[in-house]
Amino acid sequence: MPKSQPEKHLSAEKAAGRSPSSASFKKLMAKADNILEIGKKVIDFARPYIEDAVEKRNENRTLKPDMVYTPKEVARLLKVKEDEILELLDRGAIKGNRFGREYRVLGCAVLDYFERGCQDVALD
Repeated sequence: MPKSQPEKHLSAEKAAGRSPSSASFKKLMAKADNILEIGKKVIDFARPYIEDAVEKRNENRTLKPDMVYTPKEVARLLKVKEDEILELLDRGAIKGNRFGREYRVLGCAVLDYFERGCQDVALD
């Protein structure tokens, strides 16, 4: 781990065979304290922006019943492979609508699948 500025100063004073002067050491400590204060101000300034970004990120990881999703989005939210979602859609375990070669799934259909205990529906 790199040495702090006061530690470097003390090492240089000792290497030169001098005892560190308290005045120069106090100046360095004051600078270090000033740097810490600036760092705290930067963190306080950035905190709301960071919290907002984290909240938005977590919001994007929530399956909303009234939203329409692609199989890829559902797979990302459930942390599974897209092929597994496509297989469940093909079997009818998760209800979805097909538009040409593409599926669209309502969030409530995915939630229904989980409420049924991930059971396949009986196909007549």
